[in-house]
Amino acid sequence: MVGESKKTALFAESTLESTSACLVTMVQGNVVALTVAHLGVALETGLIAGAAATTLSLFSGHLSRRLGAIVLGMATTIADFFIHSGPFWAVAAEAVVTGSVASLLWFLVTLLLRRRSSDTIRVDSS
Repeated sequence: MVGESKKTALFAESTLESTSACLVTMVQGNVVALTVAHLGVALETGLIAGAAATTLSLFSGHLSRRLGAIVLGMATTIADFFIHSGPFWAVAAEAVVTGSVASLLWFLVTLLLRRRSSDTIRVDSS
């Protein structure tokens, strides 16, 4: 049961970080402009990226802080790119910024909230 709670926590954390990054990027930092539509798109991006990051961590059994940040950043970039519509370069640029912010959030949260003695997130696959 402990393994399940770790998996759930990892999914929730990844989803929250990706969703937060997407929300802030969509409104270009102007949080007053957030709408329910923004939240819907950001949550869709976050759920896809969170699921991808969690799935990849289950295959490897653990993620270092750096690798976890890279995995979540890439998953967020890809999800954000396919969720949004518009001119290719504008969508691609926003996706890269969103992925970068999600990656930075992952790294900072793991640095601040997890024990500094452990540089690895372990997820039991059983």
